[in-house]
Amino acid sequence: MVDAPTTAAPRHDLAPVKVSGGIAGWILRRTRLASLAGNGLALVLAVGISSVLGLLYWMVAARLLSPAEAGIGATLVATMMGLSHAAQLNLRNIAHRFLPASGRDAPRLIRRLYALAGVVAIVLGLGFVFGAGHWAEDLAFVSRSPLVASVFIAALVVWTLYSMQEAILTGLRLSGLVPVQTLTYAIAKILLVFALVLWVSQTGLAVLAAWVIPAAVLGLVVHRMARHELSQGEVWQAAPTEVIDRGHFFRFFGWDYAGSLATSIALAVVPMLVISISGAAASAHYQIAWSIAYSLYLVGRQLGAALQAEAALYPDRRQSIYASTFAYALALVVPACLALLVFAPWIMLLFGEAYVDQGSHVLRIFALAAVPLTLVTVGLAVARAEKAYPLLTLVQVLTLIATVGLGAVWLQQFGVGGMAWAWLAAHTIALAFMVLYALRRTGVAALPAFGIAFVDASIGAVRMVLTRLNDLRGGRMFNGHPAMEQGLSGASVQRVTRDGRPIVEKQATTPRAITALKAESNALQQLRSDVRSAAPIDLLPQWLGFDLEKDDLSREIKARLAMSAMPGKRVHPDAERAVSVWQAAARAVAALRQLQNAIPGSRATPDTFAYWVHDAMDELRKRFSVRPDTRAGRCLAPMEQDLAQLVRDHPAETGLGHGDFCLDNVLFDPETGDVSAIVDWGQLRMDAPVWLDPLFMILVTRSNVTQSQFGVAVADLLRRPVLTGAEAAMLDDVRLASDPRLLRAAVLLAWVHHIAANTGKSESYRAQSYWSLVNFNYVVRAYDHVR
Repeated sequence: MVDAPTTAAPRHDLAPVKVSGGIAGWILRRTRLASLAGNGLALVLAVGISSVLGLLYWMVAARLLSPAEAGIGATLVATMMGLSHAAQLNLRNIAHRFLPASGRDAPRLIRRLYALAGVVAIVLGLGFVFGAGHWAEDLAFVSRSPLVASVFIAALVVWTLYSMQEAILTGLRLSGLVPVQTLTYAIAKILLVFALVLWVSQTGLAVLAAWVIPAAVLGLVVHRMARHELSQGEVWQAAPTEVIDRGHFFRFFGWDYAGSLATSIALAVVPMLVISISGAAASAHYQIAWSIAYSLYLVGRQLGAALQAEAALYPDRRQSIYASTFAYALALVVPACLALLVFAPWIMLLFGEAYVDQGSHVLRIFALAAVPLTLVTVGLAVARAEKAYPLLTLVQVLTLIATVGLGAVWLQQFGVGGMAWAWLAAHTIALAFMVLYALRRTGVAALPAFGIAFVDASIGAVRMVLTRLNDLRGGRMFNGHPAMEQGLSGASVQRVTRDGRPIVEKQATTPRAITALKAESNALQQLRSDVRSAAPIDLLPQWLGFDLEKDDLSREIKARLAMSAMPGKRVHPDAERAVSVWQAAARAVAALRQLQNAIPGSRATPDTFAYWVHDAMDELRKRFSVRPDTRAGRCLAPMEQDLAQLVRDHPAETGLGHGDFCLDNVLFDPETGDVSAIVDWGQLRMDAPVWLDPLFMILVTRSNVTQSQFGVAVADLLRRPVLTGAEAAMLDDVRLASDPRLLRAAVLLAWVHHIAANTGKSESYRAQSYWSLVNFNYVVRAYDHVR
């Protein structure tokens, strides 16, 4: 059984990671990915690189060798890879599932995984070399020569450990290294096969050596990098967050291995059924179509590996992680599936005209099967994360029975297309079974919340792509502000030059936006007049003027606020560089505390209590037209009581509060990384709880890192009110960070004021149904679930 993580061993996974110099540190800094999308897509990219360059390798080998020699080499490699797969005993999933949460026990777990896989590889290798002459006469030379037999066993061990290394890197969340390693390895083996074919008399053995030698060298290099990460990363210095006893470990291994064995049997039996029933010629059509579609099937497996690592590291965000994985998987597979459906004849034409008619039909069916198969594969990864271990075997055994049973019948009726239809039907049945299992376990009531998380993850994926395109166009915002920016608040921001001096000018035309702009104007003047010392004043923009203009023709009123353009740049909210994002957030909080110490705040009064609790809740009810007989109405009343109890039970120090404290409103020196300015003070309060802005920074940064809406981050923390070590340090309130009840209420207070402030600035927020759904309804539903 898994013991719950103790509060005495908080996670430090979001703390700045110490990376020393040198080549290893340089590579780790540039390949460390800190999001599900980054790690999953890196693994998918590695599969693509391996498939394309692997095909090129065999094209080169075929040109250099005779068909017989190439056949021996291919057989040795295929045999080695098959034995290696068996030797790994499904330990890859153990690395994905348990390594991320192992903390300082990670090196020991890695050594045990390597040792077990290596020992099994030696045993299987010995069994093969002793019987090689019996398996195939052309491979008898392996048994006759002790040197060749030793080389084959060594190659098997090397390849087994090299294959395990990908799972280790995924568990360490260093998946960014995998495509780099894969590309380097693929190029090296292509170059090496040229040399070895010329130098080695046994050319079949040369093919095997060219396949394995680069793996040995690169494996050692990457292993040193992994050791570097384990010695430097603060994640791996902390205590494990999940204590696994042997019973739990063997339950996972047993069910998972039994399920994978069923899948392996299906993959082995189906080709034999095809060739025995339909013949060799028809089998060629089937195998070529299968080989093309198989790369699509690997997408779900690779994203599922990243899912297990993320869910083990961030158990409080599991629902968002699951939804994001399904969204990214479908975003990759569905377009590829459509492309195969359209271009199948032209793809099969590459293999010859004889493959076009029947092969295209089979390829199209396999393309359709990619969708349910991908969903089933990701679902199995969810089952591993949720400890639903029997489901792993049930689903894969069901798939085996349906595939073989239906395929044997349909092959005789419809030819090789019948087996492809059986593959599609089997995974559709398995998917339906998993959906029913999930509904029975969680209930229908969980569907809306998961649906919202899925839609939000899909939009986050689109937003991430658009952000990358914007980066390619040079769209990052340097020196404080872009040339022109306009958001849902209704205010536009532009950078202009007056009298040779760069300034920032904000303009507003709607009544609410004008009111907000005037509040920011008053705040800037108040801040500069209240600063006790000269040091922090450099963090504040200088007020340069505020005026109202009225257009005589349109009778439109326009407000304009001018302020000094502050130096520095915004930290890009890039999920692939989450370590630097969290470093920036910590520095921003430290800079805010300097201002809080330098600017006197106000003491809490009964009016303060009314503003932070009752007035904010009344504003929320008004903005969203909440009726008492609705779910929201029934939830907001106890929520208001929770907030009132928070203020009474935890009378925190009050002082300066920014009100919208997030990385979008903080500028950094691009050279030193120090905070150079804090901007956008339109929601300034001098009687804010001092922990409120840091908590808001934590919530928004979580949202940025996971590419999700603010409401999703709030709901995740309501469901599991636990902060990481770095987040607790930013909050700097031990009682609040350690008391789940108080932390939930504090999160709600930050949420209430953020939503009320946004809807108060502009109707555009509430008018967007999706924004309201995720940032209001979704949070209310999460609160209703946990209260």
